[in-house]
Amino acid sequence: MTVWRYPQSVDELLEEGLEAYGRGKEDRAVELWNEALRIDPTNALAREYLEAAGIEPPKQAGADGSPAPDYSTALRAGTTAYLRRDYDEAERCFRRCLDLRPGDPRALHNLKRLALRKAGR
Repeated sequence: MTVWRYPQSVDELLEEGLEAYGRGKEDRAVELWNEALRIDPTNALAREYLEAAGIEPPKQAGADGSPAPDYSTALRAGTTAYLRRDYDEAERCFRRCLDLRPGDPRALHNLKRLALRKAGR
């Protein structure tokens, strides 16, 4: 009996997807590759695998046509904005983190800290 475990990284998601695809479980493979793109929207391998399976990958550009930032980029940008005291930009970045990883404890913590700072505490 095979025990399924939740992949922890984009690389593991890609590998699990290849294994599923090789076993004829195309739907599962597509789910895993899309999950990899949710974590890292710029991942070229996930896009390539989806295209090879006949699936058009989701668009990766932001509303202004610029590349959509990944979680790490958004977190760094939010932290930098916070340190510059650009609290509106910091909030926008930390909310982007939550879009990419709903319920993320670091983004939630930073938003709470930001709200306290804005309240003058």
